[in-house]
Amino acid sequence: MLQNSGLRIGEILSLKIKDVEFLHDSIDATEIHEGKTKHSWISFFTEETANHLEDYIASTHGDLVQDENWRINSDAPLFPISKRSVQQAFQKTSEMTGIEINPHLLRTVFTEKCTKAGIKDKHIDAFCGRTPKGVLAKHYSDYSVESLRE
Repeated sequence: MLQNSGLRIGEILSLKIKDVEFLHDSIDATEIHEGKTKHSWISFFTEETANHLEDYIASTHGDLVQDENWRINSDAPLFPISKRSVQQAFQKTSEMTGIEINPHLLRTVFTEKCTKAGIKDKHIDAFCGRTPKGVLAKHYSDYSVESLRE
């Protein structure tokens, strides 16, 4: 999710199961992070990540059912793990492999892949939560899930 979405580690760990929608493979992070300069928005994940997520949710919350939009209406945390635990796992993996990797690096990789794919900067910024609400309200850009997915 960190590598596919452009979201920050704290935003990923704040997601609830209901924030994930499998119809468009999207994440609604609009209620997760809101500040003067940063605002979480809508982001997406790959089909491969969707498959892993569906398996993960089924194994941890098998009794939950998707609605017509392929969303599971649950306030349960998507990933009930601490930020420190994730950071320690990245550090341990880096030491084992000899390859320095951390959550922020995955966010950078996401941004670079989007740039190479020709995605407009304003959309990359929206995915990564770098577009304040005031800017969104003032401009006539289409930030709908369908438009951003395209």
